[in-house]
Amino acid sequence: MIISYMLKMCHICFEEKDVLFFCKNKNNIDKLSIQCKSCAKYYRDTHKEEKSKYLSSNVIHKQKYAIDNKDRANFLRREKRRNNPEKTKTQAKINYLRNKIKIRAKQKLFYIKNIAYFQIKSKKYRNQNVESILLRNRQRKSRLKSYPTIKQSEIDCLLKTNNHQCLYCGIKVMRKSNLHIDHKVPLVRNGSHTIENMAPSCMQCNLQKGTKTSEEFIKLLSGNNNAK
Repeated sequence: MIISYMLKMCHICFEEKDVLFFCKNKNNIDKLSIQCKSCAKYYRDTHKEEKSKYLSSNVIHKQKYAIDNKDRANFLRREKRRNNPEKTKTQAKINYLRNKIKIRAKQKLFYIKNIAYFQIKSKKYRNQNVESILLRNRQRKSRLKSYPTIKQSEIDCLLKTNNHQCLYCGIKVMRKSNLHIDHKVPLVRNGSHTIENMAPSCMQCNLQKGTKTSEEFIKLLSGNNNAK
């Protein structure tokens, strides 16, 4: 057990205990609770029935309060993010990894419901960045011209070799559904447009991979799984 050798008196049992036996409370001068953890636990256990009667424990009341105070809650969240950018970024990443499937499903549903908005937004971006998009497309085409055309039979063989699974997450991939043929080493990083440099991928992994190599992306995924 770690001992800090700093003592504080509990206002309930009146015993002097190490500060490690007190919960944090930022409202007090010493940033610690006035009661020790043992007394706090005893109070919670003996007042469970009373707590269930409080409005703050009522789910309907919580939902109503959240709706009535939506603007204030959003303001407080923005202030917290502004004052603690690094902590907020780290916590957001942890929450995303823990709830990845739910978040993606929610994003997909939001996209379907607001597809007209995203189409307008995409069109606006293309109109504002015509030159850069054309330049990028020309550069990609010029790289592809220097390589022979890849046959469909080679792609079929590649899919069969990988058991029709995404190289990165392992889900089943199907043509005209979620199949993307990914460059292990991206063309923008001098990768070759050959079947040896290709791998079957699902749409989500391919888009998430971006300009990373397959080794870098697999390492990133394994790190994220360990963080969970």
